[in-house]
Amino acid sequence: MESRGIKGFVVFAVLFLVAFPAHAFTLQEVLKEMKRAQEETLDMSARLAQEKILKGSVNPIIMKGWIKLKKPDKLYMETLPPNQTITVLNGTELLVYFPSEKVAQKFDLSKDPTLAKWLRFLQDPVSEIERAGVLEGEKKGKVILRLDPSGEFDFFKTIRLWVDTRVWLPVRIDLVEKNGDVTITTYTDLTTNTGIEDKEFEIKLPPDVEVTEATPPTPERR
Repeated sequence: MESRGIKGFVVFAVLFLVAFPAHAFTLQEVLKEMKRAQEETLDMSARLAQEKILKGSVNPIIMKGWIKLKKPDKLYMETLPPNQTITVLNGTELLVYFPSEKVAQKFDLSKDPTLAKWLRFLQDPVSEIERAGVLEGEKKGKVILRLDPSGEFDFFKTIRLWVDTRVWLPVRIDLVEKNGDVTITTYTDLTTNTGIEDKEFEIKLPPDVEVTEATPPTPERR
């Protein structure tokens, strides 16, 4: 009888824990922790893996590389061959370099507010989440936030951010475009506040690279 009683207690305890998890975060709690983490993070670096699934395509496009960020307005991202690109943001100038094609594009963010806002969102998504975010749930130490974009971001159908509750920074971003394309970007080996120097956000292009000034797309082309 004692054994049966112990077994019954264990089963009840398990069911109780399943029904009532130790802690379920509210959206306000998540935003508070994310704000604190953003304020404390002066620089960040991570490995990245990006998977792009085109509508109607069987084989996804896989890209791997790394990314570095430094407040207030510096970014360096490089993806490895065969789809090698180097993206550098310094202030209001964004440079995207394609080594294999020996071409680079320059973007003046002061002339493209949508692109500027998107880059700000990637670096600090809290304000946009406050405006239009929904807490979808929690999974394996991560909270999942969903945004149903409108206005300048309305070429996306859905944006999801997976926020690691150990550091309260996004470690995965899922983008679903209105045309059906899906892009999943995952960050691993994330480190913060290592004192990244400004020179790590500089790039010297080879002399044979053709550099063009990109023209912001009109609303109907976005």
